[in-house]
Amino acid sequence: MKTIYKINKVIVIINLILALTIYLGMLFLPITGIVQLASFVYFLCHWKNINPTLKNHFIGYGISVLITLSILICMNFFKSSSFFIWMPMISGICLAIYFLLLSKWQMEYTDTHHKPQQV
Repeated sequence: MKTIYKINKVIVIINLILALTIYLGMLFLPITGIVQLASFVYFLCHWKNINPTLKNHFIGYGISVLITLSILICMNFFKSSSFFIWMPMISGICLAIYFLLLSKWQMEYTDTHHKPQQV
């Protein structure tokens, strides 16, 4: 879990720095999303090890990602105002930071509750 958190931390920091140039931030946002979706699938595969208080947050994250992706797909069919151009970038960055916090809290939970057994 530490590795997932560290990877997400680096990716989010890079994305936030690139977001200052807006165009590069928009280009890097899908990479951040792919890494975080892969991490989310990992968490789903290890659902029994997830902190019980975080399970609802992970479910909420998954639903939020589905809604955001649905809006992006709809935007391809309906050309819309500039609000809908900024909305995916802002929601993507918010979801990235939210998932970073979730992975941090899960890492802290795993470190305190699942100590490796010494031989």
